[in-house]
Amino acid sequence: MSDQVNYFDYYPKNVPMCEETHGEQELETITELNKIVSGPVEGNYCFIHNTEINEKSVPIKERSWKRQYLREAVQDCTFGLEIGFNAGHSSTIILTANPKIKLISLDICRYAYTLPCAKHLHEKFKDRFGFTKGSSQEILKGKKLNVDLDFIHVDGGHGLNDFYFDIDWSEKKFS
Repeated sequence: MSDQVNYFDYYPKNVPMCEETHGEQELETITELNKIVSGPVEGNYCFIHNTEINEKSVPIKERSWKRQYLREAVQDCTFGLEIGFNAGHSSTIILTANPKIKLISLDICRYAYTLPCAKHLHEKFKDRFGFTKGSSQEILKGKKLNVDLDFIHVDGGHGLNDFYFDIDWSEKKFS
């Protein structure tokens, strides 16, 4: 018997799927990130946790609604913060959905693919994408950013302390 968890067993059976408005640049960039990862990836907007991916992998339909919601959420934004980068799939969705947004991403770089993926997005999107290595608590605790954020995407640490810090910091930023 395998120890591998089948996450589709836990997915609702009536997951809403939708027509996506992704562009060619989004799919091209996701393919480039997948090639960098070329192995198991932590779960994200495109893939279930521990999915083995490569340049031929395509985002699963079961998460189409999440990707579309993210695209729509950033449409009128100019500056965003992403807490938790992983392999950059959500960053790619944000940056390609809105060609005017600038995005800063933070990540603890737990995986070997994280820094190469961040470097790739920086090369591709230039001054629209910035990356800082470290935990959100190390980077943000007690600090005010010098920019006006109009979007925060929280998908960082999975422990309760990390989650509470990220939500609390984000809420204070907008209150």
